[in-house]
Amino acid sequence: MDSRKIIFEWLDNIFAKKIPDEVEALYINLVEWPDTLQVEFFGIGPFDKDDKDWACDYIFSTKNTEIPFSVADGWKKALKDVSSIIGEYVISKNSSLSNIKRIGVGFGDSETVLVKDEI
Repeated sequence: MDSRKIIFEWLDNIFAKKIPDEVEALYINLVEWPDTLQVEFFGIGPFDKDDKDWACDYIFSTKNTEIPFSVADGWKKALKDVSSIIGEYVISKNSSLSNIKRIGVGFGDSETVLVKDEI
């Protein structure tokens, strides 16, 4: 199964459950494992858009999920590729994500790619 389909299904399953209404932003954290990536989903309540640690104060989260995604070409390429897939998801589900102001993807303490930033 391809990574795009797995990521789309993973996000669909999260959104099928009730995410707290207070969630204003989302952060998808990538965790490098030897042969794959683990992904975590965090829902952030009210946040300061100028605070570089905006994604730290989450009010909702999921367990790690493994996705078959190689990091053999480096973490920067993996971040670019995964954030591109999540960006596609955001575009395809735009109406159901209208209350979410910001969506970021990153490797914890690395740069964050904003796939949605309506602030």
